[in-house]
Amino acid sequence: MTHPMFLPVAAKYLDLPGLIASLAPRPLWLAGQDAPPAMIAATYDQASQSSALVTFTGEAEKQQAEAIGWLLE
Repeated sequence: MTHPMFLPVAAKYLDLPGLIASLAPRPLWLAGQDAPPAMIAATYDQASQSSALVTFTGEAEKQQAEAIGWLLE
């Protein structure tokens, strides 16, 4: 997530967390960490949309099914 070549122009927008934070207040589902990066969480909180930010912290084998369920809601 912090590798400079992951998304070539992301550094222009405060790296990938900054680019993702720009999605607020749209619904967002994240996986792979215990909590969303601080910048993303703060942006959703500031937009009064913290409920639109979902972080999956379950078992890796359940991640795909949870993501599909979230998309179908």
